Amino acid sequence: PDFRKSLSALLDGYASQAGAYEIFPLHDDVARLAAASGLVYAPMLLGRVGSQNGVMHALATEAPHADPRVRRYSTHRDLDRLTRGRIPWIVADEYPFELVAAGAARIVAHGGKVAIGSGGRVQGLAFHWEMWLLAKGGLSAHDVLRAATTFGADAIGLGDQLGTVEAGKLADLQVLDRNPLADIRGTNSVRYVMKNGRLYDAMTLDQVAPLRRPLDPPWWLAAGPAEEQR
Repeated sequence: PDFRKSLSALLDGYASQAGAYEIFPLHDDVARLAAASGLVYAPMLLGRVGSQNGVMHALATEAPHADPRVRRYSTHRDLDRLTRGRIPWIVADEYPFELVAAGAARIVAHGGKVAIGSGGRVQGLAFHWEMWLLAKGGLSAHDVLRAATTFGADAIGLGDQLGTVEAGKLADLQVLDRNPLADIRGTNSVRYVMKNGRLYDAMTLDQVAPLRRPLDPPWWLAAGPAEEQR
């Protein structure tokens, strides 16, 4: 990795960067440049940042098996393969994601944009883990939510269609049981999901409005919830 390439992307007008900058802590000169460039920065803290892979920290400190939605849609076999017998013992201060996240917070403080990128690790949960790690670097809960919504929409060129709840945009949103502004971990309390104007139960994916319609089970759920399968 060469930080000069990342600087070139800022100077050359790139729209976004996925992956942490190669140096940290990020000082004010680079943070100001990143903000002024308009580039959307997704540090992807769950990926390899410095010498360690952030997803290993998440797997060691979180409990995927305890999440009811994960248990419903992922078999025990797949969860065990992911979480058991592969987590290395690493001293906590060897993980640099707080320093990297602090750099992202500094970019936002100067008016820049940061987005969430989980790299497809642990589908569903990883997006939440990435948000929580960003918050550890000093990004406010409000700005973490902006990273997960408006800034993310801008990063993929769909800011005029997605990212905020307003007239003229697609009606894609979530209804939460807990307020993530009070505790960012409340992001993982989704009760309902609205997609294209239709409301779905987040646990079963049954449609509940404007019409009630049970989920047509995909082939991999034909035998029942994944937690009942081996």
